[in-house]
Amino acid sequence: PYFFALFLVITLNSLAQGDAERLYKPFKVDIAIGYAMPANTTLNGGFLFAVEPKYSVLPQLAVGIKFEGVGISKGADYNDVNNTVRIYGIGAYLATADYYFINDDFRPFAGLGTGVFTFSNYRVNNDGAVFKDSKSEVKFGGMARGGFEYKHFRLGLEYNIVANTNINGSSIQNSYFAIKAGFTIGGGLLPE
Repeated sequence: PYFFALFLVITLNSLAQGDAERLYKPFKVDIAIGYAMPANTTLNGGFLFAVEPKYSVLPQLAVGIKFEGVGISKGADYNDVNNTVRIYGIGAYLATADYYFINDDFRPFAGLGTGVFTFSNYRVNNDGAVFKDSKSEVKFGGMARGGFEYKHFRLGLEYNIVANTNINGSSIQNSYFAIKAGFTIGGGLLPE
């Protein structure tokens, strides 16, 4: 509910400023790689890859859908004959909205998102064989972020907020913080 209330306030605020002239092409795709730091301190960090198609419904407001894959290391089991590495896999599928504070080459932004996250455990043996240890679990969650774009370069910080998992009476944290860098395809300046 908070996401939609903020989305409505930003939209109304943008409309109240008048019909600003569109400077950028409305459709773009953000592609990013990054580093994920889980809130669960028993896990190590990991890497992520994200693709996010977006459409600017207003010159300063873009809505999109984020598809993100995260692999977080749970460490290696050296007592195992295969020297197994354990990976915590996360998939994120979120509806997003970004508000750009200015329309210039340097564009700081803030954004929110909501959707579903999937969680699975994997084992990777030293021969490269991958085994899924558990059935995927689906949780609803949200995301808050900020950052900037400079021309087609994008840098952002995100916090993905996901409900905890209860296993044998223990609560496991699923939320994670991410720093991402990437580029945008499309969305450039319109020809004059």
